[in-house]
Amino acid sequence: MDPSKSRWHHNLSLCYKGQGNLAAAEMESKTSIAMEPGYTEGIFHLANIQKDMKRFDECFVNYAKAIQMQPKKANYHNNLGFAYFNANKFGMAKDSFLESARLNQKYPNPRSGLA
Repeated sequence: MDPSKSRWHHNLSLCYKGQGNLAAAEMESKTSIAMEPGYTEGIFHLANIQKDMKRFDECFVNYAKAIQMQPKKANYHNNLGFAYFNANKFGMAKDSFLESARLNQKYPNPRSGLA
């Protein structure tokens, strides 16, 4: 499998998301992941799309996959925190924001979730 081809689908997904076409973004993101199942950034991006679509159960699964693969990525924990917050799971949101802040004390976003 040529990873550059999966990245092409990932980049197209980013473009669609930027245009607000979340259905097309999700489709391209899933294609990217199918071509390169270990592509953590692609899984994280899919979770972000699903969060924006308010499909929280799906995004929680994909954030968990991304975090399992790269547990020290502060932004992964941070975005999971915002998904929990948007799903009214405030305790879990706080835990995710605190973990994000612990992993990178210079990363400003978790503080906005904790404010």
